[in-house]
Amino acid sequence: MLPLNALNKKEEGLTLIELMVVVIIAGIAAAAVLPNFIGSLRQNQLNQAFAELKIAIKEAQTNANRLSTSCTVTVDFSPSDEYIISGSPEGCVNERITVNKDFFEMTTTAPGSSPYEIEYDIDGTTTLSDQQTFFIYRINESTGNRIDESGKCLVISNGIGMIRTGIYAPDADADGEPECINEENLRYDNEN
Repeated sequence: MLPLNALNKKEEGLTLIELMVVVIIAGIAAAAVLPNFIGSLRQNQLNQAFAELKIAIKEAQTNANRLSTSCTVTVDFSPSDEYIISGSPEGCVNERITVNKDFFEMTTTAPGSSPYEIEYDIDGTTTLSDQQTFFIYRINESTGNRIDESGKCLVISNGIGMIRTGIYAPDADADGEPECINEENLRYDNEN
């Protein structure tokens, strides 16, 4: 006959094999989700860098009028590890912005070489002779190539200094140059 306490005893815990199966399933799930998570994280960082560039340019335009002085935004491509966005004189742009070159690429249609300057007069107009477009993209970390689908762009018009944003469209115009397409305006296109 069995002792009374033997009938009420239940097995508790997991066997080593059950634990290994759970760990393997968790590892497979993590391996499947991790690339998407990293891509999302990088796209959020690109969106933040793009927003900061846009804010710096708008701040310079607003503060030129508010401070009754010319304000200049400088976008410097020359440092080896980062892009630098700053303003002068002091007070035109609230903070210096850096964008890491390991994960992002920035290009422009502006003539000349880096650093690129956008100057706003006291009435908020710009001294640009032609519109300038800044493009920013994510970099594929394994190949080092830019990911065109991730591209965003910012256009600064000459004269009035109006700013518009959009998405990068490679070879979108007639001369084969990249274009900045504003998705909101596509609804007004006669072809759609």
